[in-house]
Amino acid sequence: MALQSEQNAHAELVGGGQTSKHSHAGGNGVNVKSGTKAAGIGGNSVVFNTAFSSTPQVVLTVQDSIALRDCLYQITAVSPTGFSFDADAAATYAWTATDAGDP
Repeated sequence: MALQSEQNAHAELVGGGQTSKHSHAGGNGVNVKSGTKAAGIGGNSVVFNTAFSSTPQVVLTVQDSIALRDCLYQITAVSPTGFSFDADAAATYAWTATDAGDP
């Protein structure tokens, strides 16, 4: 049984009849892109396969367990077509970029 506030304010979501009010493209859809980059020490860049319509938010993480202990990295620039980052360790980095919603 749904709470009274859910029945009044969000009945279509609670009942499953309407999801467009609370969802957006994802999973490598139009508004979300992700991948990995084997990167060296110094400046590195990633170019998206297709550009975003606006500048996305980007999350970058190091994937190699050895590099994870000692690695410092920083995103230095982001645009609708890609991003750049500096790293002080050669490693594989995973990234996710999105311009969906309000992060």
